[in-house]
Amino acid sequence: MKTTKLFFMAALALMTAACSNDDNDLTQQPQKAEGIPFTATISLDQSATTRALTENGTTIEPTWAFGDKVALIHNGVKDEMTVSAVNAGVATITGTITGSPSGGDAVTIIYPSDAADGTTGNVKSDWLSSQDGTLEGTSGTSIEEKYDVRKGSGALNASGTSLDGTVSLTNQNAIFKLTLKDIDGTNDVSATSVVISDQTGVVTTVTPASGFEKVMYVALPTSATTLKFAVTDGTTNYFNMSSGLLLGTNFYQSTIKLATVGDVILSTGKCAKAGTSGAVAKIVYVGSDNGEAAPYNHGLALALSDANGSYTCKWKTSNTDAGHTKQTDKNNFTSESGLQYNATHNSDTYPAFKAAIANNGTTAPTGCSSWFLASGYQWQKMISTAGLSNLGLTGNTNYWSSTENSADKTWLFKSSNGSWSNRSKDLVYPVRACLAF
Repeated sequence: MKTTKLFFMAALALMTAACSNDDNDLTQQPQKAEGIPFTATISLDQSATTRALTENGTTIEPTWAFGDKVALIHNGVKDEMTVSAVNAGVATITGTITGSPSGGDAVTIIYPSDAADGTTGNVKSDWLSSQDGTLEGTSGTSIEEKYDVRKGSGALNASGTSLDGTVSLTNQNAIFKLTLKDIDGTNDVSATSVVISDQTGVVTTVTPASGFEKVMYVALPTSATTLKFAVTDGTTNYFNMSSGLLLGTNFYQSTIKLATVGDVILSTGKCAKAGTSGAVAKIVYVGSDNGEAAPYNHGLALALSDANGSYTCKWKTSNTDAGHTKQTDKNNFTSESGLQYNATHNSDTYPAFKAAIANNGTTAPTGCSSWFLASGYQWQKMISTAGLSNLGLTGNTNYWSSTENSADKTWLFKSSNGSWSNRSKDLVYPVRACLAF
């Protein structure tokens, strides 16, 4: 998926303000209870009289307002400074510094002040939580009200009444403008829920604000790397296979092209409409209930042709126990991973598993699991979602699953009507390889 980085925030430089001799004299006297006057300047991205995140053509621009509050943390003390002037992209912050400031003391600056977690120098965790919102704040939580967070470190000047040198404030969230489209980018997808995940699991679940179901602005933590998007419109499920979004602390826009049942996965790991050259699998289920764990818990896809060169093969070379959990109710298989058996069954003892894993020498696409023999539970998910006629299976044929019925028998199903039967493991039947994504 192509991601266009809209806007890198210019480094926010904290520049030393000139201090009068009177200021210097104050530091030589006992500190008053109300503190010492403090003034510094902050270089901004542009001159502004209101703070917001607004869209200007192809960029998202941050602006600042008179009265904005900035936290200055030093020596275990938090002092609040106010933006008292904005001129040609430079803001003046003023306030009172308390405690016992002296030249060279380390400081942390957090904007806005409310985001500072006491005197720790950290940003409050709920200001870094993933959340959807609107750009202008017309509905839901406004991004600029809660998630435009910046932080920097520096030192006090010699007098302790300003800042020494240049300090850069860095965004603490990555803010995305997401536009949801179908897989070929032709039609909008209107989402009722968007689940955003990375390699370790779910990052956040977004319920779009009213009126922002097709385009939304989302603040995401910068610890995430490659993201995947699972979307539902309330009826149909969609998935973005390989977004490749690397989060920095900046502003981005992304058109998320979403695949659904009937679309295909290409050898590159991209998704496309059926019939696209380079397809290796057909998506037959989209959803988290696919029997597999993260990061492959978003859906299932079937190979486009039978494994083992389209020849039949045995499930196992002997009718002996394979150690799987036995399932006897063909109408109610419990959740079972087929992928888990790749570690132990990729051998000549288990011809059906070995054939599925090899899948005629076809490499599994990037972003997907290895090829595997689907369980009875996974086959039922695929059949109920895509329908037998849309699975692309061969005629009136029985296909192996990875689910054991007993020590000497396993389950297979008939591709013409979806009926299940248990058979001896040393009989021969076709194999169709599966992928989880």
